[in-house]
Amino acid sequence: MKRSVIGGVMMAAMLATGAAQAEMGLGLGVKAGTLGLGAEITKSFTETLNGRVGFNSYKFTTSGKEGDVDYDIDMKWQSTALLLDWHPGGGSFRLTAGYMLNGNKLEMTAKPTSNYTIGDQTYTLAQVGTLTGTVDMDNGPYVGLGWGNAGTKGFGFSFELGAIYQGSPKVNLNATGTLATDANFQTELTKEEKKAQDSLDSFKWYPQIALGLSYGF
Repeated sequence: MKRSVIGGVMMAAMLATGAAQAEMGLGLGVKAGTLGLGAEITKSFTETLNGRVGFNSYKFTTSGKEGDVDYDIDMKWQSTALLLDWHPGGGSFRLTAGYMLNGNKLEMTAKPTSNYTIGDQTYTLAQVGTLTGTVDMDNGPYVGLGWGNAGTKGFGFSFELGAIYQGSPKVNLNATGTLATDANFQTELTKEEKKAQDSLDSFKWYPQIALGLSYGF
């Protein structure tokens, strides 16, 4: 009799676990935010824990001053997110932690001018030639919070607020003019890279604010 009762309890537990797992869903979503336009897949592991894989991309052109030089800037945002969402109590509110494969970068071309200030020196257009640069970001951890649970069935909306730690953006400058290979010019170009990098140090943490729409199966 005792064995029969224990067996019945174990069978009930197995059925309950199976039913809970059957309720765990798979969700697809789209969103728009400061990391660009995104698409993601959500998989429920438990009633309170989801895993998310997302891809974000966006391109736009702007202009700005980095260091002592004015640039036309192509901003190319591209990142892949590997995230875990914890939904306390199984509701919509979530706390998020994960890792971001960060391909965000800037490609810069200096605006033509008769003279450039590079480092601590002034050079002519012929001496500098075409001045171009890149700004690269590192991969890093991501933390955030938000509302929305794509692991539940049906349509849903989401809001997300978070940040990726990408460290100090890395600046690299190149010139094509008559002094491009000159050692003293290269020293000044390195100083200019440092000035530009210092101006970007406040972007060690890059914010994410996003709105999305999802559908859970």
